Amino acid sequence: MIHVYHLKDFSQSVQTYLDKPGASFPDAFVKAATIQLLYHEKPADALNRAYRMTQNDDYPWTSKQSIVSTGESGRSTSVGDVIMVNDEAFRCMPRGWAKVEEVRKS
Repeated sequence: MIHVYHLKDFSQSVQTYLDKPGASFPDAFVKAATIQLLYHEKPADALNRAYRMTQNDDYPWTSKQSIVSTGESGRSTSVGDVIMVNDEAFRCMPRGWAKVEEVRKS
């Protein structure tokens, strides 16, 4: 499974979270969505697909049938947010993804 987490307070500077990677995950986040992992999908492909799927483009991503929204966050996934593929967490960076080394399961 793929789990998408958004920062609870996006009005705070995202830089705060980038300066201390992993320090605030999962405490400073809400689970926004769950997406089915495709058979034999590589983690990098899953991250990029989940990112694309959780963008508000022509219509809100929360209305897409292939996504289970938690109703906690309807904004687009952005820099600083976290996506988990299986049990590995990755923070969205300005370019690409950074693995979150310490993940506390809640």
